[in-house]
Amino acid sequence: MRSMRSMVVAVVLVAMVLAGCGSGGSGGLVRAAGSPPTASASEPPPVDRAEMAAQARKLLMAQEALLDIAGPTRAQDTLDGDFVTSYYCNMYASNEGRTGHVAHERRWYTAHYSVAQVAHTYYRKSGAEAVREARAGVQRRCSEYAVTYGKTHTDDRANPGDNVRYQLLGPVAFDKPGGVEDAFAACEQETQLSGKQWVVCGAYLGRKNLVSAVFVTAGLDEAATKATLLQIIPKAATALVAASR
Repeated sequence: MRSMRSMVVAVVLVAMVLAGCGSGGSGGLVRAAGSPPTASASEPPPVDRAEMAAQARKLLMAQEALLDIAGPTRAQDTLDGDFVTSYYCNMYASNEGRTGHVAHERRWYTAHYSVAQVAHTYYRKSGAEAVREARAGVQRRCSEYAVTYGKTHTDDRANPGDNVRYQLLGPVAFDKPGGVEDAFAACEQETQLSGKQWVVCGAYLGRKNLVSAVFVTAGLDEAATKATLLQIIPKAATALVAASR
């Protein structure tokens, strides 16, 4: 009997050790009383959309920033808009879910052209990566493509939802501004269902988790539209670097 009782006690003690009894936690891991559980190394931090939106707002050029370039008469904002970064040749950017991407837009208008700047902040990607995706779309070498209007920026010359065709006119050469990690620009000719046409030149500047995308829409003078864009790029780059310090 005494031998049987000793065996039972031994079995109980072994069971208690395996269950972690008396060791302060499951599996023998000791955690101080009142301390929070340790998060998994693979668990991402929560998305703070308010913080991302505030950063995107800082990225926008000042409303008076373009007064020395043909004097835009007014500016309008669309905050937290539903804009993708790029869609050249129907190649859409990746990882831009509503929880991981915030876009603010500011638009300027003159009698000769309009400018749209879209400030993008990302949670799961870098600005340089987003610029590379835009460049890759043009490098697919499609001659033209059709999309539903208003995906990357707003243009009041067309109705949202209209199907518009774009013809690629080629990249725009410029020196990458200081502080910008990657940059790219290209021009397109846009044709609406009504037959109206104009040239749109767009530039993408990336730094850290930010992209500043600037689009100039004018008549059919590609050289003039490109020249206006090249005047605006340094201003957008200055705002980008300041917003990401």
